[in-house]
Amino acid sequence: MEQETSQWKLPDEEWRRILTRVRKDPNILGDNAYVRVETDPETSVEELHFFATPNNAPDGWRYAFQEQIPDNGPLGAFVGRAWRDSASGDIQFEVILYAGAQAVSADYAGGTGNMDEMEFEQAVNRALQGTPADRRWLTEEYGRLIWLGAAH
Repeated sequence: MEQETSQWKLPDEEWRRILTRVRKDPNILGDNAYVRVETDPETSVEELHFFATPNNAPDGWRYAFQEQIPDNGPLGAFVGRAWRDSASGDIQFEVILYAGAQAVSADYAGGTGNMDEMEFEQAVNRALQGTPADRRWLTEEYGRLIWLGAAH
């Protein structure tokens, strides 16, 4: 999956403050935007997970909202994650569209697209990486979170 670094850079104390605020109020973004603090099981690094809903999704979104958002959230779709590189302070982003991969798998199982196995795997990988609109949405939602954190 493709990972991006943005121009975002935060000192550790600011990152910790954002994580604490999200833990206290996982619906901090309001307007049916959902963000949660999760710990990466491989690295033990805390990161932010962003979920789309029918009322707040990337431009051109065409997938179902079938994932239960943690902490009693509604059904949504995981769009991606953001975490802070401790050495540089850079915020890293990664789009991971499970909903896109599920849609490709359903099409493949239904015979749509007439793909062989290799084409199917490539299509799933492309779907997981999302579109430029998905990446833009992820970084914009993060930007709103930072703005709210700085404003309060």
